[in-house]
This record gives sequence, structure tokens and C-alpha cells, in this order.
Amino acid sequence: MALACLCFGALFLGFGLFKYGFWMDRGPGAGFFPAVFGAGTVLLAAFELMRPGQIKGRVQLRNHAPIIAILAAILCIPLVGMIPAMALFVLGWLKLVEGAPWLRSLLVAAATALLTTLIFDVWLRVQFPPSLLEKLL
Repeated sequence: MALACLCFGALFLGFGLFKYGFWMDRGPGAGFFPAVFGAGTVLLAAFELMRPGQIKGRVQLRNHAPIIAILAAILCIPLVGMIPAMALFVLGWLKLVEGAPWLRSLLVAAATALLTTLIFDVWLRVQFPPSLLEKLL
């Protein structure tokens, strides 16, 4: 699973750096967040692969919840857009990994989406990759 995450994170990092543009016009480009997200995934997966003495035992869904949340967020980007996908990731992380209550999880996910929109879209004027939902509207 760690190897799959490493490969998928590298792919996401590559798209962020080379397809969308990491830094453009003296500021973060559309690929800034995907590159950072992909680099983090690659780094964490590499650490997991290098960890000695893996404990063998029964595989539990809860152990794979972070990977499931990351993959779901990445797969949602082309459909709903970067910011809603990130909010879904935060929501999934808080519910599946942290076990937070629904109200708290929804509020934190909404606040994350709002702050990301205000910082990147309004203040820095970073254009995120267009989503299928935006094209239909």
C-alpha cells in the first residue's frame, strides 16, 4: 500500500510541478497545492517503506483510512475541484482517523475551504485546475 501511495503521490507531484505550473508570475501557480500534497504523500510513503520491523497481523480498514481519504480527495479533484476535494479530505480525515463528531468535522472542513478560497483565490489569485462541475455550470 505504501508503494502504491508513493507512486500515486509522485504522479500528483509531477502534475503539480510540470502540467499546472508550481510558481507563475511571482506567485504560486495552479500546481502549487497539488505539488505540496503530492510531495507530502511521497515523503510519508517513503518513510513507511523504510520503517524496519513491520508488524504482521490482521489488516484493518481503520489503518488504511488516511490512504483512502487521500485517494478519494485526489480522485474528486477533476469532478468537484481542488477546494471542495480538500474539504472532503479534511472531513474524511477527521471522521475516519480522528473520530471527531460530525458537527466539528463539518465546521473544520468548511473553515478550511473558506480560508483556502480567501488565501489562494481572492488574495493570491491562484487559478486552480477547472473541474467538471465548473464546466457544467
